[in-house]
Amino acid sequence: MRRNVAFYLVLLAAYAAYSAAWSYIALAKVYGLRVTLGDLGIIVQGAWDSVHSGVQGFVNYLTGQAALLIYALFLPLGPHMIEALVIFQTLWLGAAAFPIFAIARRYLRSDVAALMLAISYLIYFPLAGVNWFDVHRQALFPTLFITSYYLYLRGGRSRYVSVPLMIFSSMLRFGYEVYPLWFGVTLVGYWALRDRRERFGLAAGLTLIVASLLLAAYNVGILTSLFTSPTKAIQAAPASVSSTASTYLRLTPGLSQLLSINIVAPPVAEPGHVQLLYVRGYVVDALTIGLSLLPVLFLPLLSWRWAPALLPFIALLAFSSYWGYHYPYFFRFEYPSIIMAPVWLGTVEGAAVISRGSRRVATYVAAGVLVMSAVTAAFFEPYGPLNYMSFTDYQLSQWTSFNVTYYESMIDVINMVPRNATMIAAQDNMPELLPRPNGDVLLGCIEANQSQYIVVNVIHGLYLYYDNTDVCGKSMLEVADWALRSGYGIVAEEGGTMLLERNYSGGVVAFRPYSYSYGAGDLWPLFTAWYGKGYINVTSFHYGRLEGLFAEPHALNFLPGRYNVTFYVMNDGLSPSTRLYAVVTGYYISGDGLLTQITLLNESVPVSLLPQGRWVRLTLSFYSPTLVGLGSVTLLSDDVNGTLLIRGFSIAQTSPS
Repeated sequence: MRRNVAFYLVLLAAYAAYSAAWSYIALAKVYGLRVTLGDLGIIVQGAWDSVHSGVQGFVNYLTGQAALLIYALFLPLGPHMIEALVIFQTLWLGAAAFPIFAIARRYLRSDVAALMLAISYLIYFPLAGVNWFDVHRQALFPTLFITSYYLYLRGGRSRYVSVPLMIFSSMLRFGYEVYPLWFGVTLVGYWALRDRRERFGLAAGLTLIVASLLLAAYNVGILTSLFTSPTKAIQAAPASVSSTASTYLRLTPGLSQLLSINIVAPPVAEPGHVQLLYVRGYVVDALTIGLSLLPVLFLPLLSWRWAPALLPFIALLAFSSYWGYHYPYFFRFEYPSIIMAPVWLGTVEGAAVISRGSRRVATYVAAGVLVMSAVTAAFFEPYGPLNYMSFTDYQLSQWTSFNVTYYESMIDVINMVPRNATMIAAQDNMPELLPRPNGDVLLGCIEANQSQYIVVNVIHGLYLYYDNTDVCGKSMLEVADWALRSGYGIVAEEGGTMLLERNYSGGVVAFRPYSYSYGAGDLWPLFTAWYGKGYINVTSFHYGRLEGLFAEPHALNFLPGRYNVTFYVMNDGLSPSTRLYAVVTGYYISGDGLLTQITLLNESVPVSLLPQGRWVRLTLSFYSPTLVGLGSVTLLSDDVNGTLLIRGFSIAQTSPS
């Protein structure tokens, strides 16, 4: 008994480590404004709608979107709902390790092997994508289905709980009825071919089959009622999802060229090109399936019960051109939850097939799974030391950087928007705007000139540049500049978040400055330079001029207002005749819709202001008349005699517009 407790304690420790690490990542993305209105916002609003839609609406949600009813339990938390949801999803996803451990003990008769498989699940790299990208309905399915399967195997009264629980798991998200349906088929088949005394299995199987088919039919009926025909319902559903998801990929052409970002569009079947699409797609599909099964050594293919359960996903790959189902995007989003349950149940059964009752062999097989899971995790998990080399480079340090003060400032600004307001233009990283009555309007296409309020945040600037679906294909950079020229007034500027209101003529009622700070390691010299301890020698003797200093363009964005830029520099023998030029530039969308460069600062700095041999702060002021993105900071000189060292620079807002 003590031995069994020890194994559970080890697993509990692994689960705690997993939960702590992923909860931090999830919260850091929330506080860093890197969660989305188009996904997490949909969940939050859907949870609110599920309990405010009357009896018929409640039934519709229960039968095909039941996960939203679970998420609705967090609505009383108000603005903290989003934080609670991302932590809950992390805890729930990791909890599947416990039924996997229990199932593996029954099949393999080895606590050691079972423990290694359960820990392997926690580092299974496709799980990372589910945890990484916001919160989704299907994320609840694997743990619930695997748990219900364990309860069935346990026997006794637990089996009476397992069947309704498995049916409920299929109600979490439409389309997942296929797994209880298949399990029901296996139970009926086992009764017919192996053991006709297993009457409960027959009854359970028939119940699962009938319930799954009825649920599927009911949900297809709901979809059909939304469109004019079943065919249009099937065609329109992926398109609606794709239009939302494409928010994350599309940049305006000018910005795409400026940033030198090559975006490969997902394949689209066109007349005369269908065969080429499928030839190319088969390779991608093989990578998707192969990489999903590699960490578990392809063991699910040995399971007579769960290998066939992968066929619906294979069919989905073959017939769907939606990019999210295919390599490499599949592993960065929530879609691996589609196959998690059959993969891991099949892994346990596949290990049992190989071991044939031998605990030693089972231990070796489980050790192989653990090693391969660890190796692939090193490349494909966000925390993997080799992740930067992989196609799923999460850029963990960048995507988990945050400032809680700026996040709280954004919440304060959002709270200034009236609760009943729905005509709001906002960029895609503000799910905190929801839920609200009729909040679904915010998730649709709102023309900028229809908006009563416009909310902009510049801290995670890349969202400024997307052609947001929510504002009918325009970037917030364009929307904000148009609004400032069209009678919208600035109500608040707090911590990088700006609130505009139509026909507002009062002053700024709330202001909190924000700032950027860059060390030597963050700067991009134009040409050659050498680094010392915490500084850069930016003097180019070859070109006879001082080189430019750039910060990452995604980060430098300016709300309307006044700013100070401060350079931390040392004059190491510059001649008195040398003149430096401090330049701050950026881009805005002009009235004709073109990306236009604007110079915010171009000031000559006499070297006499920089005493030799001492680190000093050189501070200059500039003004931004509108919302400016893609900012850069440069120090230039055409006549350098001596050396200039720099440790970094900072930019701080001093007053609103």
